[in-house]
Amino acid sequence: VTGTPRRLPARVEEQILRIGQEAVVNAVRHARAGLVSVALDFEGTRLLLRVVDDGQGFEPSRVSSSNGSGHYGLTSMRERAEQVGGSLHIDSAPGRGTHIEAAVPTAPASGKGV
Repeated sequence: VTGTPRRLPARVEEQILRIGQEAVVNAVRHARAGLVSVALDFEGTRLLLRVVDDGQGFEPSRVSSSNGSGHYGLTSMRERAEQVGGSLHIDSAPGRGTHIEAAVPTAPASGKGV
């Protein structure tokens, strides 16, 4: 964790938690990762969640909910980020692991929490 941790609206906290859970489950269940790291960065007006693994990776452009392959977790993570005004970025390629970053807006740090 970097920055000054603070409480966020319950809906934001829940969506970030679920995105993180899904990313870790995917790394363990599908990617055969030996190492998974999770980072939370509290910045002035946004929270960044990063989940990085050293697994087998995949081609993000070939994975969608419409291809019949059952990869609904990635779609769900993107939808969860968007529901709280954020975004999800997936960087992966076969043989080089996966880096998932969810960015969600927060109120500016005031020292009092939100």
